[in-house]
Amino acid sequence: MRHRVKGTTTFGRKKAHRKAMIYNLVASLIRNNRIETTIVKAKEAARIAEKLVTFGKKDTVHARRQAFKILVNHELVKKLFNEIASQYKNRNGGYTRVIKTGFRRGDAAPIGILEFIEQEKVVSPKKKSETKTKSAKKFIKEKKTEKNETKPKSKYIKNKEEIDTDKLKKGKGKLPEQVEKDNEKQNINESAKKT
Repeated sequence: MRHRVKGTTTFGRKKAHRKAMIYNLVASLIRNNRIETTIVKAKEAARIAEKLVTFGKKDTVHARRQAFKILVNHELVKKLFNEIASQYKNRNGGYTRVIKTGFRRGDAAPIGILEFIEQEKVVSPKKKSETKTKSAKKFIKEKKTEKNETKPKSKYIKNKEEIDTDKLKKGKGKLPEQVEKDNEKQNINESAKKT
């Protein structure tokens, strides 16, 4: 019977299997900062992840050992304490969120994304649009036109001859070395014909 057992589920697994599954989900969350799984699993993993971030904020040896009991990986414990927990020093809980994305094909289980809330990157969209004013846009356009007007045609200068590189690219002109080689070939051909 399930009298007064609130907020937990067995996932149709035995205790050891269920515990390993949730801990692996949490380890993947810390490694990748977001995971995609079913909504029920995401909510269970979020509970454990919140506890781990609280351990990370304490930053004691005992807290590290408690986190290691769950993560069983020293690199993940370091990442939790050094990178993730340091972002949430001024926040009292609510470090993760679950976003519903749809239903799984096959069994139609509701799927969602479990991720850490990024505090540093929160920017309101109104401020983005206000940064570029009309005068800034005009300034950018003027810079582009100045670049186009002041850009000189590149010239290849050798032996006081100027050749447009634009013509060379189109195949209409030749470099002085190419002209000299062609002249030498013609001279050789003409001398061969005379003899």
